[in-house]
Amino acid sequence: MKFSLFSDKNILGDSTLTILPLFENKELLSELGKTLDNQLGGFLSKNLELEKIKGGSSDSFGLRTQFEKSIIRIAFKGCGDPSKLSLKKIRQVGGEYANMANAHKSETVRVEIPYHETKDFSYALALQAFLEGVYLANYQFNKYRDPKDAKPNTLKNVEIITSSISKSEANDIFQKV
Repeated sequence: MKFSLFSDKNILGDSTLTILPLFENKELLSELGKTLDNQLGGFLSKNLELEKIKGGSSDSFGLRTQFEKSIIRIAFKGCGDPSKLSLKKIRQVGGEYANMANAHKSETVRVEIPYHETKDFSYALALQAFLEGVYLANYQFNKYRDPKDAKPNTLKNVEIITSSISKSEANDIFQKV
């Protein structure tokens, strides 16, 4: 599996599945989510409201729409109360993101990791925990499985959407995972 940083500001430029966190509070969408919502003329917030999504841990929601000449695929995963995020919870969400990507049969996925400023752990630790969750959820041991019964996961590339960490710091974390 390959991890990389996605720094292009135009997330809506192609049909790569993008997965974003939702938080259980009055600020349901992250800053990136709000930016995308503005670019799409409020499409995201209107649909989240229609579906009565609150950002709880059991909430997940997917949208597909046309934007300019591309089909845009965006999925959301509820992460609960941002003040209660732990490394364990972030690792779990990473696994859920991997499962969502495989369910959508996506080879590449762009993700924003759930993170809330905290004195308990840094963004770098949150990124590492998230990637561990993705990696573990995507792992399959098929050595003794009949090849005709094996259904390999499709997820091969994870692009992290962030400006909270330098490329060299991120590459160090990618090497650890």
